[in-house]
Order: sequence, then structure tokens, then C-alpha cells
Amino acid sequence: MPGLWMGGHQFRGRTGQLEFAVVRDEFDLVQSLLRLPGHGPDPGVEHHVWPIPDGPLDGTQLAGVIRLAEAASEALDAAAGSWSAATTATTARAWSSPRR
Repeated sequence: MPGLWMGGHQFRGRTGQLEFAVVRDEFDLVQSLLRLPGHGPDPGVEHHVWPIPDGPLDGTQLAGVIRLAEAASEALDAAAGSWSAATTATTARAWSSPRR
């Protein structure tokens, strides 16, 4: 899926140096398991934050993970739906054309 990225708070840039990953408006949906000041996203970008520890989850934390998964699934379905509608129309025309 174009634009899908999973990252952390730092990455190695082109120079090989560690750089902070700061999300602005590159994505339609941002999900964060930890909120850090200045790490975005920009206002108007859908942002879900649910602090999740590294380790066993309790019921509330598990419910948060499920909500994040549902939000991601809905966003992917919406993106795939717009792509799928165009592909379906093209495929339907191809199948309905007489074969020679």
C-alpha cells in the first residue's frame, strides 16, 4: 500500500546519522503508541494515540490495541475501496468485451 510506513522515533538518514522521525502531513492516519512533544502529526491529520507498554497487556491496553487495529483496517479499506472501484470498472469492461 503506497504511503504505508512503520517506524520509530529515530531512523538512519541518508548520511547514516540518527535523525528524529517527525510526522507532519505525509499520511492520512497516524497511530502512536507513545506521544513525544514535537513529533506530530500536523493539525487536521487523523491521529490515534494509545500508550502501550513493552510487555504483557491488561484488558484496557488490549482494548486500545483492538481500537488501533480497527482504525487502521478502516483506513486501508477506504483507500483500497477507492482503488478497487476503479479496478472493478476496468475489469468489468474487459470481461464484457467480446473475445476474438
